[in-house]
Amino acid sequence: IVSLVIGVYYKSIEILMYGYLVTCIISYFINYYVSRKVYRSEATYRELIYTLKVVLSMTLVIVGFYSLDTWLSLKFMYNLLYLPLFLIGYLYLLRILHVVNLKKDLNIIRTLKR
Repeated sequence: IVSLVIGVYYKSIEILMYGYLVTCIISYFINYYVSRKVYRSEATYRELIYTLKVVLSMTLVIVGFYSLDTWLSLKFMYNLLYLPLFLIGYLYLLRILHVVNLKKDLNIIRTLKR
């Protein structure tokens, strides 16, 4: 609510977006905590580590995308051309950090379709 009021007062979409980001992060951890109380899992810390690895990967990709944009001063449409490259980089980082195994995951999806 605070970021909403401040964002509307200053007429700034950036404040609204940062407020939304912070709200999503806080909501994630609240939901994670409550769901762990309801559903007791032995892999709680492992799940949290996977989440932190995903956040780290996405942060690195965003910093790389932003750095490339400021270094090359590309226009918006050129940035759209680089999105597939950064998506591949994101998936590769997830693979390096042992969060996903694309071959195994695709095989699981194929067996579910049958």
